[in-house]
Amino acid sequence: NGEWSGPGLVDPIAGTFEPANMSIGANTVYYTFAQGTSCETTDSTIILVEDTLELSILNLPNVFCEDVNPLTLQGDPAGGNWTGLGFVNSGTTNGLYDPGLITPGQSDTITYVLVNPANGCVSTLVETVLVDSLPTAIFEVLPDTAVCIGNTLNLSNTSIYASGFD
Repeated sequence: NGEWSGPGLVDPIAGTFEPANMSIGANTVYYTFAQGTSCETTDSTIILVEDTLELSILNLPNVFCEDVNPLTLQGDPAGGNWTGLGFVNSGTTNGLYDPGLITPGQSDTITYVLVNPANGCVSTLVETVLVDSLPTAIFEVLPDTAVCIGNTLNLSNTSIYASGFD
């Protein structure tokens, strides 16, 4: 039995290599048979590692309010497929995202996949967004009677999904 060696090696016996740990372009890997004997022989081959595309979503907020109108997300580079529960046509290239399709308070996993036309390598970007519920404003005025100039008036925020007031 022999062993593999070279850049990106994960398992020398099985010959498992991880392209992410190799250089873009030509990588020489070696197979040595009968290592340490007088019959030892080594052969090599070249593994060509192609680059994937760096993806981004140009207009994706981390949080959507449940009543926001549908938004067409813009992937960069353009032309990839979108998937997620909030897409009007999931699995297509149109990117029309409707937060109203997600239960308020829940998150959605948005996936953008694009095939590099130069080499066929698939790039994937995964982002998570939260769809927030609409806040309900509830305030108490203490004391709940009229207040005279010079006295203190306290406002108590008991709103739902809100944290303050202006």
